[in-house]
Amino acid sequence: MVKKYFSGNRKFLSSIAVVVIAIVALGIIEPVVVENKSSNWENELKEKIILIEKSVNKLFSEKQSSLINNSEQLKVKIRSIINERDYHSLLFEHLQSLNKLGYTAEIFDSAGNLSAWNNNILTDSVADDSIMKYAGQTRFTHSDLLIYLSYSDTVHINGSINYFLLSLPMEKEYSFKNDYYENISFVDYLSSKYKTVFNIYYNSSADYSLDGRKHSFDLLNNKKEKIGVATFLKPSKDSSINYIKEDFKAVQALLVFFAFILAGFGLYKYFKKIKYRFIKFLWAAFYIVLLRILLFILGIPSEYIPTELANASFFSSAFGFGIVKSPLEFFITIFAFLVITVQAYKYSNEYLNEKKKNENILIFASILIGLTAFYFISLRGLGAALRSVIFDSTLRYFKESDLIPAMPIFIMHIGVLILGFCSIVFSVVIVLLIFKSIPSKISNNKYLVVAVLFFFFQAAGYIYDITQKQPQGTPVIRIIHISVCFILAFMIFYSNKRTVMNYVLFLFAASFISISLLSHYNLALERESLKIISKEITRSNKNLLEFFLTQTLESALNKENISNIIVSPDYNYEAEAFKIWSRSPLQRESVVSSVNFLNASKDYLGGINFGINEGYNNYFNTSTDEEQNIIIWEEDYLYSNAKLLKGLGEIKSNDGKVLGYVEVIVLYDVNNLGLFEGPEFFSTKSTYSNLALDLSKIKIFDFHNGVLLNTFSEINLSSEQENIILNSPDKLNNEAWLYLQLNNEENLVYVLNTKLDDIKRTIAVALASKTISWNLFDFFKVFFIHSFFIIILIAAAVVIGFGRKKISGLTFRTQLLTAFLVISIIPLILLAIYFRTLTEESNDSATFYKLGKRAVRVEKYVNDYLISSGININSIFDKATRDLAVNYEIYDDKKLVYSSENIFHKIGLLPGIINPNAYNKIVNKGIKEIVVEENIEKYNFNSFFYKGKIGNRDYIIKISDSFNNILLPMSSTDVDIFLFGSYSLAVILIIILSTFLANQISSPIRKLTIATRSVAGGDLNVELKEYSRGETKELITGFNKMVRELKKSQLELAELERESAWKEMAKQVAHEIKNPLTPMKLAVQQLIIAHKDQSPKFNDIFEKVTNTVINQIETLKNIASEFYNFARMPNLKLEEVMLQPVISDAVNLFIEEAVAISVDLPSDNLIVLADKDQVKRTIINLIRNSVQANANSILISYENDNVSHIINIADNGKGIEKEIANRIFDADFTTKVKGMGLGLSIAKNFMESITGSVILKETSSNGTTIQLKFPKI
Repeated sequence: MVKKYFSGNRKFLSSIAVVVIAIVALGIIEPVVVENKSSNWENELKEKIILIEKSVNKLFSEKQSSLINNSEQLKVKIRSIINERDYHSLLFEHLQSLNKLGYTAEIFDSAGNLSAWNNNILTDSVADDSIMKYAGQTRFTHSDLLIYLSYSDTVHINGSINYFLLSLPMEKEYSFKNDYYENISFVDYLSSKYKTVFNIYYNSSADYSLDGRKHSFDLLNNKKEKIGVATFLKPSKDSSINYIKEDFKAVQALLVFFAFILAGFGLYKYFKKIKYRFIKFLWAAFYIVLLRILLFILGIPSEYIPTELANASFFSSAFGFGIVKSPLEFFITIFAFLVITVQAYKYSNEYLNEKKKNENILIFASILIGLTAFYFISLRGLGAALRSVIFDSTLRYFKESDLIPAMPIFIMHIGVLILGFCSIVFSVVIVLLIFKSIPSKISNNKYLVVAVLFFFFQAAGYIYDITQKQPQGTPVIRIIHISVCFILAFMIFYSNKRTVMNYVLFLFAASFISISLLSHYNLALERESLKIISKEITRSNKNLLEFFLTQTLESALNKENISNIIVSPDYNYEAEAFKIWSRSPLQRESVVSSVNFLNASKDYLGGINFGINEGYNNYFNTSTDEEQNIIIWEEDYLYSNAKLLKGLGEIKSNDGKVLGYVEVIVLYDVNNLGLFEGPEFFSTKSTYSNLALDLSKIKIFDFHNGVLLNTFSEINLSSEQENIILNSPDKLNNEAWLYLQLNNEENLVYVLNTKLDDIKRTIAVALASKTISWNLFDFFKVFFIHSFFIIILIAAAVVIGFGRKKISGLTFRTQLLTAFLVISIIPLILLAIYFRTLTEESNDSATFYKLGKRAVRVEKYVNDYLISSGININSIFDKATRDLAVNYEIYDDKKLVYSSENIFHKIGLLPGIINPNAYNKIVNKGIKEIVVEENIEKYNFNSFFYKGKIGNRDYIIKISDSFNNILLPMSSTDVDIFLFGSYSLAVILIIILSTFLANQISSPIRKLTIATRSVAGGDLNVELKEYSRGETKELITGFNKMVRELKKSQLELAELERESAWKEMAKQVAHEIKNPLTPMKLAVQQLIIAHKDQSPKFNDIFEKVTNTVINQIETLKNIASEFYNFARMPNLKLEEVMLQPVISDAVNLFIEEAVAISVDLPSDNLIVLADKDQVKRTIINLIRNSVQANANSILISYENDNVSHIINIADNGKGIEKEIANRIFDADFTTKVKGMGLGLSIAKNFMESITGSVILKETSSNGTTIQLKFPKI
């Protein structure tokens, strides 16, 4: 009963009904589930809390177990190498392996002194005996900036007790908003994992939260002792209910989507019955558009798949009410367009195969004008879409030098490729339709007609652009787009190249056009960025700075332990100030600022200062009400027109007593360029960071009343260049764009005039034009992403082809191409690797030399001053920093004694102990100088360590390129850009040349292969034409001669066989006829004798003789019939034959012919009762006739009637003259110089032998159609 509702086309309607019922049922069930959740919430909450607590404890226990296991392995390692001669070096190397696992390791000797370490250390001694006290236990330890989970224990070395401390970072108490910062936070991990707010107090004396909305529990160490407290916000009932509602909504959305898909399958039956292609296309397009809109409304998949691809902050356009509001939505929308485009191309190809021609010039003119307008509207649409990809996105596609993009950028690039593909295909379809509509009377010279249309399009494009207020793209891109589309359309329409390879050509053309447009719009965005920088520099931002200052102070005063910090003796206030600053908007926006701590007596305790050249000034604005927690005032900045915005926040005890102050100072300077000039690892994602250009490559010149006051560049302007800049802005807009040669580079310069008070300020922001290497790098960086995607598609097609056995193996052409590419590209890659390695070695040598020279200069300078003056050595170190303009550090053995950038050591970003690798090489291995790669966060830099003598003591001098500018001949990035850009171009040229050569070399072999296959199939009318010379020509000539000889031999053999057969037949006939003639002769003789003798038995004899003669005559008749049957065609081998593969095999024999053969047969099997070989031979003969009639296009199509399978073979050859049309099926009739004229006659005889027929359906000067009718089984 149920089965009948789910069979046939009814199954789709029934399935939709079931889905609708399910949607309604879910709507009814949802309130019940919500109510049940609400009533049982208390019990469920307890279970959730217990589950979260157990899970967190398990995670924490795993961390402890890993820490203890590595500690035990460390002890085993120490025991295994203790007797080695280079024990200390091996120990340092093993500790470095632990550093790669994320562990900080320290080993102390029996006296408590640090003897080995691997990274930032917690302590340089065990004087506080905490390590000994907690030996064998895990605990939380604190450095200036990090919180660790640590494990300490003892190890016996050479009979004495040593100690080690192994630590795992758990929490960073600071943050940077840049690409170098690597977040470490157990709290953030737990909050993300359990989707609630966590907090961990890394202190054994921490108390539980008294907030009823939170749950607290102890964190226990390996001895089951409390070492901290974890607190999390209890799951909310409303949140849980909302999650349930969201789940129901998601399921209902999926069911609606499923119902829509089922409806599509159900309508497909009616879709197939639509006669007109245009209506079918509109129906399919309408369905796809509705499906895309439905997905958007339902939020599938963006709202249900948490991925960065669905993040609207990366890309969001206002198009279609936000239907492309993220990279994922963009890709889905473009994919829908792709499906519609492929349908348009498919139906247009079917239309091209029709023989209907437009003969009305007015109709052609109307079609031409309408489709031309549509062409340029669609091209403008492509430009607008790609402009949106650049301008409506925070993704920067050309800014970074990374070859492997992040996933959002990768998806956007693939979407751009598909969008370009749709544009190219739509444009080609438009041109094809125009070609199709050309009247016959003007289409005789196809090259002339296409050339006229081509120039018409170019002129129309120019006119269209000048009528637009904001043309999309550039004239060059428009010209290339039109040229590419015309070439592809010509290949398809006139050269009949309608293969799957067309899609590959479309894709590569789309890649080139879309990348060119992206580059154009990216350049426009760079120009816009120059304007943004200029306006940001001149923008008054005092209120914003005051807001940042207030926010920073409030954040500092709200710290939970701030009251304990301010009264703690020997506290690292520099580190605490840095923590406050790093998490404030001052750091995020790269504001010149300072954060300081003051005690209750307003004495300076410590702090940090970034860019303010003034010591602390103990000044308070007495006019301000000091009862407020925060007071803000303004001061003059020394020796400038700038102002200092100062804020002071009171730190109070629980009883209201003022314990101290937090002071925040920011620089307010309208003349300041607002660009961060500190170390690169401090650089932040400020206002400028998301611009399309690299700030390090811009140059800024700031003029005040015509005088250059500030610069952000190492380039000095000439007086002529200054005059050009100052005189360039127009009076209406007070701005100008110009090009200047700066340092032998062409620079695009934006100049802006502003006025503040009585100061006329001119800002010039310059950006160097990209070099050829950069342009090639930008192009190929995207092109190879597109190529990677295209290659994947080709590989998938090849795999499917192998699976369907459409591809038998690698062809000779493919093997040749592969060999050429391997031979050419591998040396190129090796050369690139060699050049890259050589440049790296050169840079390493240059870094070693330049840093080393500075170290020697520092040593010499300090020693000279020690001898000639009695200045304190630290003062000499400071003086050397200023006079030599060198930043450096001095170590006494392992301890830091001086640093020109001491603030970074004070706050804890840089350790107070020498790099362990350098110490191991210099002290343990006796190397005098070495370069070591170090890092702060993920920022890597080179440090040169040099063992020198200052006075009478050995010191180690360290100079890093992080704080000293080292000019290299060519940076690694520049090398990569040059190599990738130039070598990519070389690879593309090699591929093109190799493909051309492989095609040229293999072409004769392919033709020979096809011709040999034709000969093997019985077609001896094959003749190859070859215009090449040498062995190839001899081979082709020999083949043609061989075929002619075969044909001649076949004819001669046939003649001999025929003669022999006739002779044998004559003997056989004579013998067979002789047998009945003898009795006839005897009977007649008997009759004659009886007649002469007047025998009375004459009548009996006459009757007997006549009967005998009649019987013998009948025998002769039978003999004649048997010989007639014997002389007929040999018996056919009748079997069930599937027409599609037989026709396909026949067509494949003509691949190398200058003719395009299209096969339009139904997917359903066409089975007839016939001789397979005869069917194939018939098709081959008909195709061969078309080729010999100068046809360059053949269409094999199918018609259906009640009793027959009808195959039409239509060509566009010269046709058949009416006078001979009725004789073409006669035996021995032919219009060819060569041949027997039996092809059509044999075809006719064969078709009639299987009760079918072959007829000349139609013929004219435009071509001929032959119709074969096979009876259905």
